[in-house]
Amino acid sequence: MTKKLLFFLFVSLLVLSCKKSSDEPEVSPASEITLSLDYKLIDEGTFTVDVTADGSWVTFVDKSWVTLSQKSGEGNASVDITVEKGGYDEAVVRFISGENVVSLEIVRKSDGSDDTHLFVSPSLVWKTGAGTHNLVVNSASDWTATSSVSWLTVSPTSGSAGKTTVTISWPNGEKAEATVTFRNKNNSTATFSLTRMYDAKADIPTGAINGKFSVSPGTQVYFSQGNLQYHCQNATWRFAPNQYDAILDDNAKISASYNGYIDLFGWGATGKNRTPLTTSSSCSSYARVSSIIGTDDDWGHYCYITNGGERGVWRSLSSDEILYLLQNRPNADLRRALATVNGVKGLLLLPDDWSGSTVNTSINSYSANKYNTSQWSDMQSKGAVFLPVTGCRNKTSVKNQTQGHYWSGSNSVWIEDQFFSHELSFQETKIFLSVEENWVGYAVRLVQTVR
Repeated sequence: MTKKLLFFLFVSLLVLSCKKSSDEPEVSPASEITLSLDYKLIDEGTFTVDVTADGSWVTFVDKSWVTLSQKSGEGNASVDITVEKGGYDEAVVRFISGENVVSLEIVRKSDGSDDTHLFVSPSLVWKTGAGTHNLVVNSASDWTATSSVSWLTVSPTSGSAGKTTVTISWPNGEKAEATVTFRNKNNSTATFSLTRMYDAKADIPTGAINGKFSVSPGTQVYFSQGNLQYHCQNATWRFAPNQYDAILDDNAKISASYNGYIDLFGWGATGKNRTPLTTSSSCSSYARVSSIIGTDDDWGHYCYITNGGERGVWRSLSSDEILYLLQNRPNADLRRALATVNGVKGLLLLPDDWSGSTVNTSINSYSANKYNTSQWSDMQSKGAVFLPVTGCRNKTSVKNQTQGHYWSGSNSVWIEDQFFSHELSFQETKIFLSVEENWVGYAVRLVQTVR
């Protein structure tokens, strides 16, 4: 084979709205908390509210004339609430469990006073990513609602006296705050406040690792969760379950009768114009174009990958993109290294914004960086990518199993009667871009462009 070297937001929100006393218990996340009442009109006295929750909760009361028999709890409880006698006033009791906040509005009504109340429950929410939340507007008269930002949707924006369910919706986005102001005909006001935190994982495509990698000055990509694999008998494609998975010897079993997976393919053998099971050593049996990227000869464009989301969203990297990734992106020399993961040798690639542990990039040796499955799980959660050694397939023979060989989507040149395409190679002591005849079986690792 000829080569050519070339706690989260909880504490901060309470600081904004109230001071949390040092003896209040910590709150563990709960999936649900509800109250038997959300509004109470009373002169004075005591009434009971039933709390239904599947986790711990705490309370916050904004008026001193309201006292609770129980300020915190775990799971379901009945809380007695006592209202002192006095003039007309309004109070809110918030029950907080994890990200969930539900409110009880209390109107203390003295003799002869008018009831002009307007309450919204819940009155504040903090969420990560996109979301929808239902509010209950309880008003003594007709009301209208106005949002402080265009990205938050309110439906409906007006209502009549009594209780009305209002749906608040918002998309994922950068950290931001929004307020919806409700005003009724009695000129009473109430607000709903949302603090939205950006959910990076919500934007990660199905089947992708969450790290972003620059492959040109203006383009970043996500890598697939593992090498591309093809089930010979079932004729189905998938990404390997783990980044360090490589089939190696079993690639020699390539045939339509083999009840298993292979992961070494001739260039452009997607199944559209040429079968991924071909073992021919004739260059004419494979793609012979300047680039397969975005065509039916590109595995990511043509193949339906069962654990890769919708069809046609993945692609191959060009040779220029591989070169930029390895050599020209900012801190490129600190973002690549040979490594061993779970006993498998390979190439480690770190995302542009790597914030994990220091990696030894000064020694080109698989033993320079060693990680067990627990250590690798932590690195992968931060966006690290691992390309395992793959060897290569020459017809039905698998060779060079201490080397990694990955096709790019770019061709190189005709040399005599042979057609050569670019590939990423690595082995003990070096990482480089090379060329190989298009009929040789190499691994495929797909990417998806960050939108």
